[in-house]
Amino acid sequence: MPLARKVSGAKLGIVGMGRIGQAIAQRALAFNMSVAYTTRSPKSVPFTHVPNVVDLARQSDYLIVITPGGAATRHLINAEVLAALGPEGILVNVARGSVVDEAALIDALERKVIAGAGL
Repeated sequence: MPLARKVSGAKLGIVGMGRIGQAIAQRALAFNMSVAYTTRSPKSVPFTHVPNVVDLARQSDYLIVITPGGAATRHLINAEVLAALGPEGILVNVARGSVVDEAALIDALERKVIAGAGL
């Protein structure tokens, strides 16, 4: 089966730039991906910091979520973020399930608001 899409050269957005987020970003460089991220405050990393998740989603082809769970991040990925990711965007959630608004994700997939999700 031919590949329909490749990650090389794509734009990767990372929500959370802790130890695992940094490891993902380093691996993305091997695929010649541009990497941007969002966190509560900028980190000392060689990647572009974007102040909020909606703006990060808007400029990403792939959005990887790697944040802690809990009240502060519950439904951080919501309908607004998914709409900003757009019909060609792919969401990959490596975080706790509570970080993604499940109803909004199902709706976005059914209505083709985003291209797909890896959970």
